[in-house]
Amino acid sequence: MKRLLVLAVLIALPARAGDIDVVRANFIAYYTAAGADATAPRMQQALGDLENTTRANTAPGFLMSDGSWSDINYNETPSGSWSPWDHVRRLTVMVKAYKTPGQPYYQDPQLLVDIQSALRYVNTFYGPNDLPNGNWWFWTMGIPLDLAPQLVLMRGDIDQKTYDDLVNDIYLRIGSNPSVRGIVGPTPTGENLVWSAFTHLCLGLLKDDPTILGQVRDAMAAVTAPSLAEGIQPDSSFHQHGAQLYTGGYGGSFANDVGKYAMITRGTAFGLPPQSLAAFADYVADGIAWSLYGNYFDVSVISREVANRSFSGFNGIAALVQSAQFDSPRVAEI
Repeated sequence: MKRLLVLAVLIALPARAGDIDVVRANFIAYYTAAGADATAPRMQQALGDLENTTRANTAPGFLMSDGSWSDINYNETPSGSWSPWDHVRRLTVMVKAYKTPGQPYYQDPQLLVDIQSALRYVNTFYGPNDLPNGNWWFWTMGIPLDLAPQLVLMRGDIDQKTYDDLVNDIYLRIGSNPSVRGIVGPTPTGENLVWSAFTHLCLGLLKDDPTILGQVRDAMAAVTAPSLAEGIQPDSSFHQHGAQLYTGGYGGSFANDVGKYAMITRGTAFGLPPQSLAAFADYVADGIAWSLYGNYFDVSVISREVANRSFSGFNGIAALVQSAQFDSPRVAEI
């Protein structure tokens, strides 16, 4: 459901709008399936799934009156997983339901109350006084990757103090430059750099800051260039965590996320330059496409994802779909 909703082709936006406003409108359109045929069977199923999951997430006794969930251990320290991460992931579904037409929760007043309550509760485990103990990824990547888009979508709908507090919480953890390490963790490379760029894309929209958005564009342009470092290799494979072949794991997420960025920023000063789009299209055509068989990546290119029973080729297929929406020397082939 979540995956289907974000693949809608975006409606063209007026060229007279400022670039930040265009990017923001594209961002919201992307996350709410603007331009998709709501009568199509797959969209009907996706909208139904969105409604059902939101109903489950907001069930009385499960979502508490203070905005917490009854099954989450908010005192847990992040390790390979972190229970409070489910808090913001559930919020993502609720926010999409509130902002997506075609299902009953669209602009529902009670859902807005629940969203505001759950957003305020984030400050109890991700507030400015919470030390970033345990696994660094959740502090500088995991929570911001879910929380920041929610704030972009809900700006103007939630109260200003909650908005300002949460923007500050994110900024405290990730800083203003996507290419620099956050409050904890390493300097981001490969897909970690793309994740960092995406959280900073949101931060730039939240702060209306063109300098941050320009740094995001430059980071994305750099990471799409083949090199011997982590990321796209000269032979169109993908490495992460050193020289590990990860075209279908981190490299698949990379391809999906760069394609998403290209769609959201296209036609603006913050879009990828033509040479970067061309390099990225080469990776999609010569790396991603050749690693897919049907709906799956070849087992040789997914590294530790081989232990994930639910793993599929979705990210690669999504990258192909999205890369078919922008001009590049490989667009016809893709």
